[in-house]
Amino acid sequence: MIHTTATLLCIITCALKIVNGMVESISNKYLVLTAQNGETHMKLSIGVIADALAVKPDYVCGETNHALSLADIRIFPPDGDYFDSSTLYFENWKNLEKHSGIYPEYLVCVGGNDSAEELFAKEKICGFIFCRNDYKNLFSSIQSVFLQYNQLEYILMEALIQSKPTRDILNICSEFFGNHVLLFDSLLNLIDYSSIHMPEVGDKEWNETYETSKISIKLFEEIRRRKLASNPSTSFDTEFFDLSPNFKNRISLSLYHNSRRIGDLSVSESDKPLAVCQTKILDHLASLVSSTFIKRYATLFDSMEILRTMLSGMLNGLEPDQMYVARTLKLVNWHLKDNYCLISIRIPDIGNDTSRIFHRMYEYENTFPDCVGFIFLDNILLLIHNDTKAIMVKCIPKLEKLLITHDAYCGVGIPFCSIFQINAQYLNACMAIQIGNKNKNGNERIVFLKDCLDEHITSLVTGVTSIIPVCHRAAVRIMEYDRENGTELLESLEVYLRQNRSVQVAANELFIHRNTLTYRLRRVKALVSMDLENSHERLHILLSCIVLRIMGSG
Repeated sequence: MIHTTATLLCIITCALKIVNGMVESISNKYLVLTAQNGETHMKLSIGVIADALAVKPDYVCGETNHALSLADIRIFPPDGDYFDSSTLYFENWKNLEKHSGIYPEYLVCVGGNDSAEELFAKEKICGFIFCRNDYKNLFSSIQSVFLQYNQLEYILMEALIQSKPTRDILNICSEFFGNHVLLFDSLLNLIDYSSIHMPEVGDKEWNETYETSKISIKLFEEIRRRKLASNPSTSFDTEFFDLSPNFKNRISLSLYHNSRRIGDLSVSESDKPLAVCQTKILDHLASLVSSTFIKRYATLFDSMEILRTMLSGMLNGLEPDQMYVARTLKLVNWHLKDNYCLISIRIPDIGNDTSRIFHRMYEYENTFPDCVGFIFLDNILLLIHNDTKAIMVKCIPKLEKLLITHDAYCGVGIPFCSIFQINAQYLNACMAIQIGNKNKNGNERIVFLKDCLDEHITSLVTGVTSIIPVCHRAAVRIMEYDRENGTELLESLEVYLRQNRSVQVAANELFIHRNTLTYRLRRVKALVSMDLENSHERLHILLSCIVLRIMGSG
């Protein structure tokens, strides 16, 4: 019996320790949440409560879009002479009209109609009046609104404490509005968005934002046209953008770090109409999530700006220390000897509109997953990091689509493996544009220098020496024969040699029958003497054919 009692006491003691540990853990967690939030309950405004109710009030009195100050709803005390300014009081008209003392600042009245409205106006009461409604159900409905927002706030605080992904945090924020929430950086690049309350499939502005990872240019220009963009401010101050009928309304708030704007948190109408009173909700959410987003994205933004400045300086002729360049690249996890590719983009008729130029730059930057864009002279430059074949195949069509939209064109330099080649690669990218302009047929938006390298090298060589004397004499004679007789023997020989002397493959490239090519090669053999079995002579002839063709076209 003694052993049994001892065992039982031991079990009870262990159980109490476990329970106490759980209570302490929950209490600590609750204290952390409370410390970060500053309140144990999320506060609301009259406007927010009215907007959340399924049954709308018949009369709305006073300033509904006030600061979030209401923490709870209580029954109106019949003999009360003191009222809490953070409480919404509830009573029917029969009891209220008998009251002879002071009235609370916030009040819900059931019944009374115009008489109740007169009382609200006389006593400067803020709230609403329901003419006909079930007293108990209405009180329960308003109470459930407080409970709903309290639960959402608690879930959001837990997600922030647990460092949940940005997408999860935005999904919780989305539930506060029943609409789509988006997070942009300071230059309106899309960082992330809620995966719930998504826009309709055919929503053009959202589709453009999703494809370009940038705010819709049409929406951006509409906001600029209406001068709705907010002025810089270091406080949380949400704006309501009434963009109807052409666009969905939205509310937006800028996030700041050390007086510098680092991004925008926006809510776009997707499932229900937005209300002006919801701007206060976004103000409150921003005060909770801003520190998390600042930690995640402010440093990256700073790093990209430092990288842009360094690259622009290198192109301007500055010679930065190798250690400094290495440290700057490391900020974005790049290295000196990584693989890079430089693209130069020219957009006509953009003028000196700085905001448009930078908007275009970030549009193009977002066509590649690991890329930095910057402005140099009249060009938008893209430095692509780790330009694998798979990435280029996937992203080049996006780039071409954007170029067509802007009636722009670009040149792509030779892929390189040292950041210190950037000056030479800038010249290569510009040369690709020049060659493309000279040879363009009206449809070519992207010119790769590697595809016209023979022409580029020829132009470099002919700039320092006379080229004809170094060409194989057989190629020179075939060129002269073509000029005198209007034949195409030189081109046929070039393609034949480039295709490793495969008659069928060469004929396919020339779009002629293989018998036609065989006939041309016999004429070449009869016209000149050359040893195609000798690899050195074969290379000399091929290079000569290429150079003479380019000179002839020039």
